[in-house]
Amino acid sequence: MVQVDHAHPGHTCLTGCAKTYSMGRRGSRALVPRDFGIIQEEESIEEEAAKHFNKERRQSSFCLSKLAPAPPDPIEGTYKQIQCHDYEGYLAAIGTGPLSRVMVMRAAVVISITQELDKRWKVATETSIKAKSMRGYATYTRKLTENKFKPGVPKPELVEDWDQRILVTKLTLNQEKDGFRLLLEHEADKDQKFASDSTTEYRLEEDGDILVVTSTIGEVVAWRRLRRQEGVRDQGAGPRRHSIC
Repeated sequence: MVQVDHAHPGHTCLTGCAKTYSMGRRGSRALVPRDFGIIQEEESIEEEAAKHFNKERRQSSFCLSKLAPAPPDPIEGTYKQIQCHDYEGYLAAIGTGPLSRVMVMRAAVVISITQELDKRWKVATETSIKAKSMRGYATYTRKLTENKFKPGVPKPELVEDWDQRILVTKLTLNQEKDGFRLLLEHEADKDQKFASDSTTEYRLEEDGDILVVTSTIGEVVAWRRLRRQEGVRDQGAGPRRHSIC
């Protein structure tokens, strides 16, 4: 029987034995005891090597759930107006004419609040104005106003057609136990005829389904209550205005 010297660097093993495979994994380097620490007398270097290379692989802490986006804030959603108080007085204070006030008070209002991936908050207001066509049919003209605000950063605001002011608005977030309360501070251009500053606050009632929008200008404090619309996507139809980003 031919003896093969596995420790010799130039040897050729035709049997494919386990020792040849193990040496190939180590780059044909001979095993020495110091590679594996203390070896018991009854154990061979090969047995200790098997224990060293066959250790169970440590499980990774990576989890796909860490990549999932954070859950939405409770105030995010789409709401439809169901009630208002003294809003006509607020419209008069911002420069809305008498006929326009009647039109706005009869309109259906839907407000959508969402937080974008870049942490900006989008506030969209869709106003469906009732009217009649030339032939007497009832029609709806929809106007959509969108603004995106970064907390603490003032920016020009796109206002409704019936608001005669030029505004620079800053968003402030107030943390509540069940989510955020949004406060918009509107600073008006003092060179205009209507130049009163105002604030708009968005907050949820305790049940989480009613959004209360409080608008304050001077001594006028108006509020609107809107009910959450389940399953309504943030989209509009018909003529609309573009948002300022």
